[in-house]
Amino acid sequence: MYNVYSLKLISGEELIAKVDFDQHDEKTWMDAKYVSIQTPLILMQTPQGVGAMPWVNTGENEVKLNIRSSDILAIVRSKNEVEAMYVKATSGIDVPTSDSSKLVI
Repeated sequence: MYNVYSLKLISGEELIAKVDFDQHDEKTWMDAKYVSIQTPLILMQTPQGVGAMPWVNTGENEVKLNIRSSDILAIVRSKNEVEAMYVKATSGIDVPTSDSSKLVI
């Protein structure tokens, strides 16, 4: 679908973002000094289920951000329903999935 990944940071935060693996791939990102992401959202628990909001509330969200690879514990491909929620939240395109009703935007 898209290039959407879930990132777990050493701070405990979990982000969903487009990850740019231009120089490294999913397996060798730890060898890089930085990992470039775009339009990051942070996950949060709401009474209605899991929701997402911009990670950087006061800055431009569409620009590429560099995160030190040493600040990332793991990068994994996002589940289909999480990816669909991310696409809808960042572009307005509704990508139907079988389990997307559990996520709140």
